[in-house]
Amino acid sequence: MHSVIFGFVRSFRPRRADAKLASDLGQLVQQYRWLCQEIEWLKCRVVGADSCPIDSRRWKAWKCRQASKRHLDADRSLLSELSDDPHFQRLVKLHARLRDVQHEMRGYEASYLANQAFIDEVIFSFPSLKRRLGPSYPEIEFDQILWAGETVDPQAFFAAVFVRTLQSFEHCSYESVPTFFIDRAFEVWDDEHKRVFAHWIALPYFPDGAFRTLSVKPPSV
Repeated sequence: MHSVIFGFVRSFRPRRADAKLASDLGQLVQQYRWLCQEIEWLKCRVVGADSCPIDSRRWKAWKCRQASKRHLDADRSLLSELSDDPHFQRLVKLHARLRDVQHEMRGYEASYLANQAFIDEVIFSFPSLKRRLGPSYPEIEFDQILWAGETVDPQAFFAAVFVRTLQSFEHCSYESVPTFFIDRAFEVWDDEHKRVFAHWIALPYFPDGAFRTLSVKPPSV
């Protein structure tokens, strides 16, 4: 009996989580629609237009006139600086709320946290990195491994290059990402490091193409 109940609870929890997510997304969609309508209505009221929504060229021309009166650059100045009109200031606040709702709908924060958790999991799966980095490592410690190169700890260096290459796929763009060469890594990695590497690139969603590059071209015949 207990095992049946336990199984039911385990299967019920994801459904509750899915239901909450659906409810939250539904509320965000409603907010998004309301904010869009309210912003368009306020734009018409600010400009004095008879119909809504107003033409985008007319709205841009109005903003340029306000910027010119205040000797501002319409493209570079803060939106809130263009006019003291109370309807316009309310519009600015609603626009800021709209951006927040968009970020929540797209899951930017949740996505970033999930990506970071995944990167941390990859980092600490490599024994050499786990040894050299503390549980709450600062980025500078990780970078120091890359700066030191192969001379200090070759196993940690190639593990760090592996991680940095993975980071460059998602949310970061690094100017000088060292190239990960599978043959050079396997020359210095022990069996445990090789098994960790094989585990990650075997995952169906893992972008493993960049992790199979060879450091030398095959000879021509």
